[in-house]
Amino acid sequence: MQNQIVYRATNDEHMPGDIMNPGRWGSIIRGCGEQHPLWNREQLLEKIRNEYFPDKPSRLDCIFAFRNLDTARAYVSLPKQHPGIIYKAVVLDPNASMHVGDLNHIQPIPGVTGDANQVALQYWSGNAPWHCVSGYQNIRWEELLTLSPLRVICRLDP
Repeated sequence: MQNQIVYRATNDEHMPGDIMNPGRWGSIIRGCGEQHPLWNREQLLEKIRNEYFPDKPSRLDCIFAFRNLDTARAYVSLPKQHPGIIYKAVVLDPNASMHVGDLNHIQPIPGVTGDANQVALQYWSGNAPWHCVSGYQNIRWEELLTLSPLRVICRLDP
């Protein structure tokens, strides 16, 4: 797909034309190792991906974005500490490996059925029933993972 537009939520400051490279999440997780509170979750997701979906890109090597601006805005409005800046960006390599999954299917949470292994399988298969978050019934919580860098088009207000 040429000129795919995506929306990236981050705390980093960028200017139009800046390149956002993949792999930052992975460098954080790998740098902290087992001390990172999400280490075990990411290790399980990697194990399931390697075993059942080796053609999909590693979360640890990707950049995360949203295909829908409403989803990005909902994400930054959640009560948890999330990145507060949204950038409209373009995927630079349309042939780079990508995956779209429900970001609520990366670990067992209320309303998502199955143990951690089943939830990880659903996340990578893309066949998970889309989970609604209370107060956001019209939001499809898709996260796009890509090995492609993104080029910033502009900064958007959340």
